[in-house]
Amino acid sequence: MKGGGVRVSANEASFRITRTCQVSGVFQLINGAGCIMHVLENLLKILPLSFWAEFGRWRMGKCGGKMLD
Repeated sequence: MKGGGVRVSANEASFRITRTCQVSGVFQLINGAGCIMHVLENLLKILPLSFWAEFGRWRMGKCGGKMLD
């Protein structure tokens, strides 16, 4: 770091990050869920319906449902 910044060890940095995450955990969960939903929305727009049909079949198979032919 230049400009007289305080040097922080990797352990200290990771501790600070962990601490920050614990303090703002609830907000991060909300933001995380929002972010995941946003990504899914974009995927829905980008990927063709045939992909989602296949993905749905695959999920049914993975979850013990019957595979559709």
